Amino acid sequence: MKRVLGGLASLVVLIGLLVGIPAALVFLAGNPFPTGDEISRVLSGPDVGGVFLVGTVLPLIGWLAWLSMAIAILVEIPAQIRRMPAPKLPGLGLQQKGASVLVGAIVAMVTIGGGATAATAAESPAAPATVMSQSFVQTSTASADASSHVDEAAPAPAVQQQTGPTYTVQDGDSLWQIAETHLGQGERWQEIADLNYGVEQADGWALDGQHWLNAGWVLKLPADAAAAAADTAPAATAEQRTVVAGDTLWDIAEDATGSGENYHAIFEASKDTVQTTGHKITDPNLIYPGDVVTIPGATAAPTAAPAPVEESAPAAPPVEAPVEEAAPSAEGVPAADAPAADAAAPESEQAAVPDLSGLGLGTPSTETQTPEQEKPAAAAEQASVDEGDDWIDELFNVRTIGGLGAIAAAGLLTLLGIRRMKQRRRRRPGQRIAMPQGEAGTMELELRAVENPMGMEHVDHALRHLAIWAQDTNNQLPQLYALRLSDAEIALYLEEPCDLPAPFAPVTDDKTAWTVDPQQLPELERIPSSPWPALVTIGQDQGDAHLMVDLEHIGALNLTGSPSTICGALTGLAVELATSQWADDLSVTLVGIAPGLPAALDTGRIRHIDDVDELMRVLRAQAASTKATLDELGVNSIEEARSLGMFAEAWTPEIVILGEMPDEATKAEIADLVTRVPRVGVAAIATGELAGEWTLHLADDKTANLNIPAAGASLPLTPQIVNEDELRRIMELFATTEEAPTQASAYSEAEISLEEIPAAAAVEETPAAPTDWRASLGLDAIPAPTGLVDVDEHAEEAEEAEETPAAEAEHAEPAEAVVDVVEDLVDEEPAAPTVDEIFPANVPWLQILGPVTLHDAQGPEPRTPQTSEINRSAVVRSTELLAFLALNPGASAISVHDALWPGKLATGKQAQQNRNGLASKARKWIGVSADEEEWFPKVGTQGYRLHELVRTDWDVWKELIGEDLSKTSTENLIAALRLVQGQPFSGVREKYYRWAEVLRTEIIQAIGDAAHELVTRSLRTGRIADARLAATVGRQIDPINETLWRDAMRAESLAGDKDAFERIVSQHEDELDSFEDGYEPEPETVELIDQIRGRLTLSN
Repeated sequence: MKRVLGGLASLVVLIGLLVGIPAALVFLAGNPFPTGDEISRVLSGPDVGGVFLVGTVLPLIGWLAWLSMAIAILVEIPAQIRRMPAPKLPGLGLQQKGASVLVGAIVAMVTIGGGATAATAAESPAAPATVMSQSFVQTSTASADASSHVDEAAPAPAVQQQTGPTYTVQDGDSLWQIAETHLGQGERWQEIADLNYGVEQADGWALDGQHWLNAGWVLKLPADAAAAAADTAPAATAEQRTVVAGDTLWDIAEDATGSGENYHAIFEASKDTVQTTGHKITDPNLIYPGDVVTIPGATAAPTAAPAPVEESAPAAPPVEAPVEEAAPSAEGVPAADAPAADAAAPESEQAAVPDLSGLGLGTPSTETQTPEQEKPAAAAEQASVDEGDDWIDELFNVRTIGGLGAIAAAGLLTLLGIRRMKQRRRRRPGQRIAMPQGEAGTMELELRAVENPMGMEHVDHALRHLAIWAQDTNNQLPQLYALRLSDAEIALYLEEPCDLPAPFAPVTDDKTAWTVDPQQLPELERIPSSPWPALVTIGQDQGDAHLMVDLEHIGALNLTGSPSTICGALTGLAVELATSQWADDLSVTLVGIAPGLPAALDTGRIRHIDDVDELMRVLRAQAASTKATLDELGVNSIEEARSLGMFAEAWTPEIVILGEMPDEATKAEIADLVTRVPRVGVAAIATGELAGEWTLHLADDKTANLNIPAAGASLPLTPQIVNEDELRRIMELFATTEEAPTQASAYSEAEISLEEIPAAAAVEETPAAPTDWRASLGLDAIPAPTGLVDVDEHAEEAEEAEETPAAEAEHAEPAEAVVDVVEDLVDEEPAAPTVDEIFPANVPWLQILGPVTLHDAQGPEPRTPQTSEINRSAVVRSTELLAFLALNPGASAISVHDALWPGKLATGKQAQQNRNGLASKARKWIGVSADEEEWFPKVGTQGYRLHELVRTDWDVWKELIGEDLSKTSTENLIAALRLVQGQPFSGVREKYYRWAEVLRTEIIQAIGDAAHELVTRSLRTGRIADARLAATVGRQIDPINETLWRDAMRAESLAGDKDAFERIVSQHEDELDSFEDGYEPEPETVELIDQIRGRLTLSN
């Protein structure tokens, strides 16, 4: 539709140029050519009134301009129709460019207008031809379609070699045909395109995003072109394909042959085929899901499993809500919007088989796509960096290089974050916690590149929502055996039909499959016990959705394959079970695998044993206890027991992971325990065939098939793997959290004792230190501020305390923002600078000591051209790029790419387009200086960098503090703390700024040290407000470090404010409880609380 409208608009403009302008000239000026008398009169005297100018000169100029444009248009029309470059006319370059745009749009509209009218396959409740169950639908065709959509939308990585085979284009050639002839597969056309984009040919033209070819061009081919053509050229045999919901004959033709215009040949080859329902295809505009169509002369589909998604980069910048993209046509022109007649499937089909397209595992959803969405825009439009699409907000990988999934990665990083907090809790002023180096540090970056903490939270929320519903309505928990987590929804697969509450929606008539949008789930009224604690990720399907199974329900999962692959899969399952958020508790026993993992993670959930007899004693006890309790409660299953009201028991399952099969007697006993009905809370994952029919067949570490007896299906997926190298690096990463902190510098200020703090009655303000912060920043020439207004903030606090009931005051919340505290809690002297005084006017600077923000940008914010609205995605990503460059000047292209697109290939056309597009937007936004210098210069020999005047508040912090904190002036300490507006790198989405984690940790520690130093000085000199300021900033930035809480308590002791002191104590207890229920304060804190309470009681 867009191209049709564009073509029509161009046609109107073209008619106006060729007909309208000359008509207007004739009507307004008549004959512009002067007579002899008129020429003589002009030459012999002045042109009175400008008659000659207006009546002759200007019209002649108009006619000449029209003629130049008309010539350019007339030359362009046959060139465009023949798809040849128009000859270049001297002096008419501008006109030819305009004519090319207008004529090209009209030709494209005419070409598209003659396209197919193949219809969209009716998105009715009809199912694909091969149906395996009411809950799972999987056909080989659907899998092939899913993978082909991914493969065709993703170009192969750009080939780096500059020499190799070439091909001279003949009249009528297309990239698809050349790839089919010389590479053996038409699908490899993008490899040829990548090698030739922008390469100027002999006629002065070059291959661009429209993929039009001109006869005589010499194209580079991949190095294996000759061998591929000789060895792997497929035979032109007919192929059959099963229609799925959302298909059109145009789509199928484009997918199989490279051109949607071949749809009619498919119709002709398929119209006599009797379909499974007895009907024939009589209209190319009307096809049904389940119909089988014949593709004449198509290349036989390869039998190998489709490559994982992460091995190919997106063909074009993906938008925030990605749309499905098809391959270019055989002529190089993208497919048009083919009109479609939406038709319903026969009623008999609707009643017989429910439609699971979009839900069936491994089949990407098409339910919400419209025909327009399914058609790609022109490649040239996609290549533009100024289209305004949110392609910059690119999706990240779903698994690490070694194969660990995003959910397990999020669990590991959550655990790592807790360990880091404990490290910071133990840290003393001047110390730095141990951080991973080398391979361990790289492992952390890999985990951060793929983690999906929101997905983990969404699953946990959805499961506990169902638990509350079951408990409150006396319903039994559904018998869940599998869960599928995609970007858009969560799908649940049940053993038995069940009615679930809104916002869950059924997808099958028998109500054994349900989906829910996690954004629609209400807040939990309470936190119930975990309903399905043994849910674990097996791998990712072909739509990159995470597939999970409930081990407790299925009883046993058998693994087959090579020993190393099985070991990697078992380790991956163990890692996720050890860190799963939706499991309140688990008991996982490892036998024969990963003996060092339990100690490395130390979650209390997993253990490794070699004594099988001990294992059997534990399992027998678990089974006996579970059965006895079920009998006592009068229920038939664990699911029913977990539904018995809001105080229902958690029922911790026992899971055994067998790296090696035990003797036959033990094997038989374990098999009996895990297959008992009702289940007794024992499950096993085994190498080889242990029990049941749930089997994961591992072809290699990238390819597997899961046999699902509940669905009678075998599902292809990419298994979750943790190989030996990745396991070693994970354990090294966690080992760093147990290392002792190091002394970062000579600074080591011990905590001040109460005896050193003057009594409240003796407190007197001391004179300010000399004002030297300007010298620290090289701003000596700036006049000193006049100072702050005297404010007796404690009088205000006393007045508020009189108005606030005592009970309410005890539990008052801490200040919401550090900036408010910094504004208020500062003594009138010394006169510390404000942010506006520190950063020069009209010079951009980046705030990272709080929400990441670009200040004083000199250009407009990025906008979406089509809507003129601010492009929020581009703003967010541009800010991240600028922050990275400000902190890493001279970064290489690879460094930038690894930081902003972690896990993605840094080389190739797509990677370069992403970087260039983002840099262009950021450069326009940050603008230019008054001296017309770019604040973000174009990339040269010095790499990516910002202008030397563009700084961050962290740069200023370091200048104010200097090398030795103990020698930093009090004024500079206050100025530095004033810069802190919140947690470093806060206010950003979780998937961004992963490169900043190490720096973020360093900044937190540096702020804590500076805050402690200022508190100590202020306590010794009796400066109450400065002590309160520093203590407030410190504990809000690093709330787990108890040194900073003790500083706050000492500050209130200095002030003699018992109520404020008790509020600090209460807030500290709340902070510890939020970290871990019942977490105890350090002995030094307990002792200090007792001392201050005694002191304040005596003073009062």
